[in-house]
Amino acid sequence: MNVLSSNLECIWLKTCPHINVKLYNDDVRDKKLLNNECGADYVQAIRLRPDGIDYQSVEPYTRFYHLDGDCDRMVMTFNDEDQHLHIFDGDHLLLFFISFIRKVCCLLCCWSKANRLCF
Repeated sequence: MNVLSSNLECIWLKTCPHINVKLYNDDVRDKKLLNNECGADYVQAIRLRPDGIDYQSVEPYTRFYHLDGDCDRMVMTFNDEDQHLHIFDGDHLLLFFISFIRKVCCLLCCWSKANRLCF
């Protein structure tokens, strides 16, 4: 049993109350139900959306994050306006993260030059 998976919703609610988080099939006590047909491995392997979510009522490009049972793998999915599924795995997510870090570094660098600070 992973501490992160059992406390994920609590962590998100306390640190990011403005982000809407819903957990599905997250009962860590029942390994048959944990991530049943919705986890990272399932979504990446079958390349289909998990059941249980009314995708018609979700705005296009709403991001879904699928974790495996012990939270060491994640894929991100979203549907476009034509309801086509797009899956971003570890390689894609790493590129997003690198892009984000680059933007933060550029902002810090611009800010430090404007304020004559050195790193």
